[in-house]
Amino acid sequence: MEIDTSTPRLIRRQELEHRTGFRRSTIYAALKPGNKRFDPSFPRPVRLSAGAVAWVESEVDDWIRTRMAERQAQRT
Repeated sequence: MEIDTSTPRLIRRQELEHRTGFRRSTIYAALKPGNKRFDPSFPRPVRLSAGAVAWVESEVDDWIRTRMAERQAQRT
């Protein structure tokens, strides 16, 4: 895996919803240990301020690619 040394792009929750197809409740459930929807591989948000978070775009893209690879592996 290559490390991108350029400035990372941050995306807000609405864009995350669009990219993953998850709604707000599913996103936060995926982040909460103990929840039946918890996914330890789901990208963690970055706190921007007391009331704002965002996700690193490349981490979200990697997570999506991993899901796609798992799907492909199940087909073979």
